[in-house]
Amino acid sequence: MADRSWKKWIFPVLTAAMIAFIWGHSMMPGELSSDESGWVSDVLRFIFRLEGRDIEDVVRKCAHFIEYMVLGILITIDTCALFGRPFKLANFEAGLLVSLVDETIQLFSFGRNGSIFDIWLDFAGFVTGLVCSVIIYGIVTNKIKIFNK
Repeated sequence: MADRSWKKWIFPVLTAAMIAFIWGHSMMPGELSSDESGWVSDVLRFIFRLEGRDIEDVVRKCAHFIEYMVLGILITIDTCALFGRPFKLANFEAGLLVSLVDETIQLFSFGRNGSIFDIWLDFAGFVTGLVCSVIIYGIVTNKIKIFNK
């Protein structure tokens, strides 16, 4: 029989890595962060032929949302592994806490600033990931019926 102990720690490690990724980006100086989102903006402008349009702000906000959506998915998987169900109130608290720390880090990073709007945007991404994960969990475990048989 194969050893499956890796399943117990792989998602908590991925969750910790995602939080480190998020907070690591918050520690980046403003100029470096702007260069990174500027590069992504340039690629998107090229792909979608958006000449002359400034989309860097949209790229930054989408990155916030997507990072936290992934975090919501990972924390839902962790909750399933630990408690046998996909949702606990602590999930929301974890998402909000990570977002608050994220924006607080930016207050102390050179050339950056924290934003209440970004806290709400981060949390919205987190809740989106959590809700999508809970729905998928319900469908997979037949707790939510989408097809009548």
